Amino acid sequence: MNQIQPGTGTIPIQLDEYRRTPSVDPIPAQCPICHRSSEVAVQAQRERDREAHDPHFGLPLRLTERTRAGLLWAYNAEHIDELRRYIAADQRERYRTASNKSMISRLPTWMKLARHRAMMLKALDRLAAKLDVPRAS
Repeated sequence: MNQIQPGTGTIPIQLDEYRRTPSVDPIPAQCPICHRSSEVAVQAQRERDREAHDPHFGLPLRLTERTRAGLLWAYNAEHIDELRRYIAADQRERYRTASNKSMISRLPTWMKLARHRAMMLKALDRLAAKLDVPRAS
């Protein structure tokens, strides 16, 4: 039986390795104060913190690299290549049709700064090495 955390009214749910998302079915819970048992409705929300997690499953990402400016992460080789093309470009053009919907427009400012270019390219090299894929030029 799950225990409600005092003062929060929430129950931490542990996911087993075969069930990646919490069930939306009510779960049995017991109050730690009055010991009353009841069925509790569950709302599935992923916790947002400073670590890199998959937005759909909440699992930690494998391709992460800490830099002095911040945490760099990527989903796959294509993501690394797209970041590399943008960061290595001398003139970064942004197409107005995409407005603020593109991945590049939503990058943190520290990634876009020219003074971080060398650091970012080295960090992307380390991420690519984790994948063991050849670099795109």
